Amino acid sequence: FLFLALASAWNILGGYAGQVCLGTGAFFGIGAYGMMLSVKARLPLYVGIVMGGIAATCLALLIIPLFRLRGVYFAIGTLFLPEIIKTFVLYFSDVTGGAMGIYLPFIRDPSFAYLLAISACTILAAHFLANSRYGLAMRAIRDDQDAGEMYGINATKLKTMCLLTYALLCGLAGSGYVLYMGFLDPHTVFHLSWSIAPVFMCIIGGQGTIWGPVAGSIVYITLSEQLTFIIGELHLFVFGSILIVVVLLAPYGIVGALKKLSLKLQKMASQAILLR
Repeated sequence: FLFLALASAWNILGGYAGQVCLGTGAFFGIGAYGMMLSVKARLPLYVGIVMGGIAATCLALLIIPLFRLRGVYFAIGTLFLPEIIKTFVLYFSDVTGGAMGIYLPFIRDPSFAYLLAISACTILAAHFLANSRYGLAMRAIRDDQDAGEMYGINATKLKTMCLLTYALLCGLAGSGYVLYMGFLDPHTVFHLSWSIAPVFMCIIGGQGTIWGPVAGSIVYITLSEQLTFIIGELHLFVFGSILIVVVLLAPYGIVGALKKLSLKLQKMASQAILLR
């Protein structure tokens, strides 16, 4: 459910608004540390969860100027965010525990239910946005930002809204990670995989669709567990190959391919009825 939450959150910004962010790990990690440090300061658990989301949202506010960049330049601009935040975490080791990490023992029973709730919230948020007037505007700036602005869409305001929503959900997912693990290591929580995996899942499943992240997360988790056990680090090569094949043969992902197949079958059924 953790990967599903991150993929669904990324889908709001990258799938619907077309802003490919490669810094998911930064929002996830700072949300985790926000949660950990809040509870470490003896704040109630629910306050710590909220603080994780707020910490990630504050980081998102700081990178709004990156929206001056477009396309691949925006993606590259966000790629280094996890490393930058990790550097700060390592520097302020007295507070964060530095490279040794920080441990917080407490009951982890609610972690499963919490991650399930966050996953459901991200899917509902994506559904709400996709079926609102904002969803149409998001698709417009994704397809052609200049044309959308000519029709009166405030692209910067809309992208900012998507970024803040995405960051908040990633931060809450980071809080869930703390609930589950009870330990934070900066080299793990800011690892590149937290930034790349959501992109992979959305592309495989179908970005810009409600159920794309769900399908993509199922494929990713299943293959990751099996391939890592069988071939170790070579599983990354397999993931890359799968991604290339999907982009070439099914650019709209699994959900898009299924919709296309469904329409084709309906058309064939209609033609068969007419021929009778």
